[in-house]
Amino acid sequence: MLSRWTNQKNSPEDSRLPCWLQLAWVRYGSLITKSCRSHRQEQSVPEIIGLFPLQSPLLPGEPLPLHIFEPRYRLLLQQVLAGQQRIGINLLLDGQLHEIGCIAQVERILRRYRDGRMDIAVIGGQRYRIWQLDEQSHPYWVATVEWWTDEPEEPDGQLQQACYYLYGELLQLLRRPSAEVEELLAEARRTTALSFFLGKQLGLEPLQRQYLLQMRSERQRLHWIHDYLQGLLTQWRAMEVYIQRVRSNGYFPP
Repeated sequence: MLSRWTNQKNSPEDSRLPCWLQLAWVRYGSLITKSCRSHRQEQSVPEIIGLFPLQSPLLPGEPLPLHIFEPRYRLLLQQVLAGQQRIGINLLLDGQLHEIGCIAQVERILRRYRDGRMDIAVIGGQRYRIWQLDEQSHPYWVATVEWWTDEPEEPDGQLQQACYYLYGELLQLLRRPSAEVEELLAEARRTTALSFFLGKQLGLEPLQRQYLLQMRSERQRLHWIHDYLQGLLTQWRAMEVYIQRVRSNGYFPP
C-alpha cells in the first residue's frame, strides 16, 4: 500500500532547517497533493514505470552500482535493456513507500553471472511523483508517475558561493589532499544542480536525502545544505577542541 509523504516527522529533526521553511514545506506539500488531482494534465504527461524500492533514495546525477539478483527485478532489467520499460527508485523505509522518486538510467552492465544475476551501474535522472501504484499486474511494482520538476526561479549566486566555501572548509577539515579538494570543488562548480551534488557527497541519512529530493526549489535545497554544513562544521570544530583537551589531560597548552 502506498503511504503518502505527508508526515511532518519525515522532516529530519537534525536537519537544521529553519522553522518557517519547515512549516512552509508542510503547507506546500498539502497544496500540491490537492492540486495535482485537479491539474494533472496541465503539469505533465503520466508515464508507467517499474519500481525498484531501496532503503535510500537516489538523487539526480548520482551514480549508483546495483546488484540485481531477485527474479522479478531481473525481469524488469531485461525489459529496460530491451527498451520496453524504465526503472524508478523510491525510498521504502519502515514499510512506507515515499511518493517522490528518481529514474535510474542504466549506464552499463558491469558483470553478468551464469545464474542470471547482474551488476549494473545507474545514474539518477528525472524526478517523479507516484500517481497510482500497481502491485498486482507484474511480478514487480508498477507505477503511473508524473514528472516532478523545479518551479521557475532566479539562481542565487551568493548562496551558491557560500555553499562552495563551506564545502571547501569541510574537505579541508577532513584532511583531504589539496589536489582532491580542488577536483571536487571544480566538479561542484560544473554541476547544473549544486544541491544534489552536495547532497550525495555529505553522507546524509535516507530521510534527509528524501527531503532534498522532493523540494521543488534549488534555492530551498541550497538553504538546507547551507544550514546543514554550518551545523556540521560547528560540531566538527567543537569535537576537535574536545579531543585536543583530552590529549592534554584536560588542560590546554599555554
